[in-house]
Amino acid sequence: MAFMDFFQEHSNPGLTKSDAEMNLGVVYAGNLLLAWIISSLYGKWAAGNYTPISGIKFGSWFGLFVGTGLGLVQMGTSNLMDLSGHLMGAVLELVYHAIVGFIIALVYIKTTTKVA
Repeated sequence: MAFMDFFQEHSNPGLTKSDAEMNLGVVYAGNLLLAWIISSLYGKWAAGNYTPISGIKFGSWFGLFVGTGLGLVQMGTSNLMDLSGHLMGAVLELVYHAIVGFIIALVYIKTTTKVA
């Protein structure tokens, strides 16, 4: 997995699961639910004006919310990672959700009918 070594250096080993303990079914379910939520929100936010740029912008805002907003709350309430880990996590959340927003916009463009 990308950045695994970085996050192992910046996280509290007593609070993270080993590879054998991870439940990928829960990870997949969480990602599907998150994709559905982001897609639903994007559909309302874009209001029919679906473009790749609007998807990237929406995804970036969502990533900023998750990465920095929730990341700061997590940093203030737990010892999961140090500051470097949280900062890298915020950057990766922003990039990840920008890509997700781009893909969601492409799906909306391909699957919605334009009303003349």
